[in-house]
Amino acid sequence: MGPSSVGGTYKRIAAVVGLSAAMAVPAALAAGAPALAYNGCQGGGSSTITVSSPVVNGGASITVTVTILNCDGSAAQGAGVVFGTQTGPRSGCQAGFNPSQATTNSNGVATTQAVLPAGCPCQYVLSASVPSLNQTLTTTVRENGCLPFTSTAAIQGATPTAPQPWTSYGVLIGVAALLILAATGVAIRRRT
Repeated sequence: MGPSSVGGTYKRIAAVVGLSAAMAVPAALAAGAPALAYNGCQGGGSSTITVSSPVVNGGASITVTVTILNCDGSAAQGAGVVFGTQTGPRSGCQAGFNPSQATTNSNGVATTQAVLPAGCPCQYVLSASVPSLNQTLTTTVRENGCLPFTSTAAIQGATPTAPQPWTSYGVLIGVAALLILAATGVAIRRRT
């Protein structure tokens, strides 16, 4: 195998790699895109949730107020709202709500009283869910006694969440781009 046949071999390898990468990128983009579920009013997002105090003592009561709007921005009168604890510092640490369910008034407003349990200090994510409109609103409340900047996951000893589906597509696109760039560089170098 002489020098000219070695160069030809590299050119063929570069062509195969470049062609493979060029075909893989569109296929990966077209075939693997996840389907997105419809989640109510996309862009409507005017519904709100507020609390009377974002930092409280355990056992103290706070007021949680939600304003629920329809897709067109009008008040959602008569909508059922279910209040709950989306996350707490550890299992068993759940906020209490009185009432746990409410109906919005003519202005789309519903309120409840929430009490964070004593002995479970840290961050809580409180939620208000409106099943009829497919809306869930959340707000964060911190109970005194939690170290600042300590996340709920760190306290629970939770592991980090898995990467989002689009992360793997970014890696795939990056690898494909590098392969194309390398194949092009080899082909150009061989021509000079």
